[in-house]
Amino acid sequence: MFTKNRLFWYSALIIFTLSIVTNALFLHKIGYRTEPDSVGYIRVAKNFIEHGALLENDYKPGTLIPFTERMPAFPVFLAGIYKIFGEKPYNLWIVAIFNYFFLTITVLLIFLLAGYTFNLRVGIIAGLLAAFDPWAKLVGHMILTDSMFYMAVTFSFLLGVYTLKNQDNSKGINFFLWGMSIGLATMVRPVLNYFWMVLIPFFIYNYKLKRGLYYFIVCFLGIIIFTGSWLYRNYTFAGFFGLQSANGIVLLYGNNNLTRYSTKEDYESNHRLARARDVIASGVNPMKLMTPIQKELGLSSYELNDLLRKIGIENIVENPLKFSLIYCKNWIKTVTTLFNVGSTKGVGSTSPSCVVWAEKIASFVLFLLFPIAGFLIAWKRNYSKSILIFFVVTIFYFISLTALLKGSFRYRLPLHGIFWALDAVVILSFIDKLMASFKSGKLSLLLSKGK
Repeated sequence: MFTKNRLFWYSALIIFTLSIVTNALFLHKIGYRTEPDSVGYIRVAKNFIEHGALLENDYKPGTLIPFTERMPAFPVFLAGIYKIFGEKPYNLWIVAIFNYFFLTITVLLIFLLAGYTFNLRVGIIAGLLAAFDPWAKLVGHMILTDSMFYMAVTFSFLLGVYTLKNQDNSKGINFFLWGMSIGLATMVRPVLNYFWMVLIPFFIYNYKLKRGLYYFIVCFLGIIIFTGSWLYRNYTFAGFFGLQSANGIVLLYGNNNLTRYSTKEDYESNHRLARARDVIASGVNPMKLMTPIQKELGLSSYELNDLLRKIGIENIVENPLKFSLIYCKNWIKTVTTLFNVGSTKGVGSTSPSCVVWAEKIASFVLFLLFPIAGFLIAWKRNYSKSILIFFVVTIFYFISLTALLKGSFRYRLPLHGIFWALDAVVILSFIDKLMASFKSGKLSLLLSKGK
């Protein structure tokens, strides 16, 4: 194991220091930023402190209902901050500091992930790329789940790589622990809710039917330790069987512009659904229309979610071509979307055109061109094919699922550990070829001719 190498520890220290310094400078420069979702998380955190339970505010003033809209890890974390430091104005600064601390830990995890998957030199390059990652630093100042989820997912990737490399000696325990890490990450954000579906064919492909099913079952048991408890809680206290009750608006958000107006027959068939459809069709942002729909029709949050999910599915079924175009566009945007270095107030387009194009080119190279090249190089050099396949499957899973909502670098961020590892393979290959040219004298000869 390369951890016995002195270079490993020196590299880890340098990468850790660079990450701390760059994160501190970034936080000092732009501070923290709250989003509409931040307000909801903070409200749930304060309810948790006051009432001892995860509760959210219903549309009826003064009414509290069990919190099911999102996953519990981040509001519980916020509640811990408020409990320790009190409800002070500087608390959000503390949250931002923790966010950047999560990012620093993630950088070290990426260093380990790339190093253990390939070699120490690849790990060093990947760690340096992660330490200076502007996309990660941009989300760090947001009071949202991104930094925590990035860390949790990367840890799960690392544990997955370790498991795949040591499956013969684990007797299933590593697969169980890997499952627990997936379940823990899911408690931050529900993107991994369906990841077990991907693992079934992956395990069977790698280990044949009997052994593959055994590893999957063990892994799945690890997953449901966390997710199963949250499912039970939601069903018991809210009468809702699911990890979160916002999947309806999530599905609709990406295709709300396809919503048609209801017909007379629609009203006769289902008045609530027809009215909700008309309200969505008349607006631009369905997020802002949720409360008006809920108030007008007297719906619970679960009933509203069910209506929105039906409208979202309806839009896809009735407009397959248009939805396919939207979906493909979201795929592309997720890979190439801008981080907007010229703005501290949002991910808009306030940067000069030259910077915008530089960002586009950088995104295209780092998150499409280099990862493909890195995969091909690693495959040719006979690195673990099961791990490489796992990387590809995971990338497709994340982007395919999040593209249903919209395209954003925020939804690409959890994959950056894999991207930086594959990018590092390409960069190291280039460095090795450059050094070989120097040693052979070919490059010196070429440069001398150029003069």
